[in-house]
Amino acid sequence: MRISKDQVIAGVPAEHARALVRLFRHGGYTERAEQLVGAAAYDVLSALAQDGYLEHSTDGRDHLWETTMAGSALAQASLAKPITRTTADRLIEQLLHRARTFNADPSYLVSAGRLTVFGSYLDPTIERLGDVDIELHIYRRPTPPGTDFTTAARDYATNSGRTFNSYLDFLFWPDRELHLALRNRSTALSITQQDVTRFTQNTKTIYDIADDPEALPAARVETEIR
Repeated sequence: MRISKDQVIAGVPAEHARALVRLFRHGGYTERAEQLVGAAAYDVLSALAQDGYLEHSTDGRDHLWETTMAGSALAQASLAKPITRTTADRLIEQLLHRARTFNADPSYLVSAGRLTVFGSYLDPTIERLGDVDIELHIYRRPTPPGTDFTTAARDYATNSGRTFNSYLDFLFWPDRELHLALRNRSTALSITQQDVTRFTQNTKTIYDIADDPEALPAARVETEIR
């Protein structure tokens, strides 16, 4: 997804909208947005929800917001120029190399279980692409006997020495670390963990951990960290 500096989304500059949805990758309360838009936080978040970038709910304490698939795409949107198909092919080749390298490294808690490309890249008639859309399935690696994954993730995040915006960001650091490693700061790779088959069947799997003999054992788990 591409945005421009003069573009307006949900009544605010596109860059501000992008920054806002990034705050709610794992959900959060209205107050989190006040650092960017002050007292207008609820109104701006409501507009983003109305345009399909956020989901809205309440829990008795306050209003909760979480990014949708469109919001995830906006969170990764770039101000850079479109890329050629040749560049896109190179980016995918490099992405696959990073996935294999990550999956063979024993220092991580998770692995890239499957990578699926979708979107404009699959249309061979399109030569200039906004970005390369990738769906990522994250698999968990076995934890030591007597240690559940949540405990392992907490210890891992603590030992990382990083600071986190929320407890959920803290818990999901192993997943986020994989995401960052795969993207490698590329503005032309858009990676989502949401199920893209909800809106398209035009997909192509480009990596499956089952076919990688160098990958360490890992398995898909449907339930999220609690």
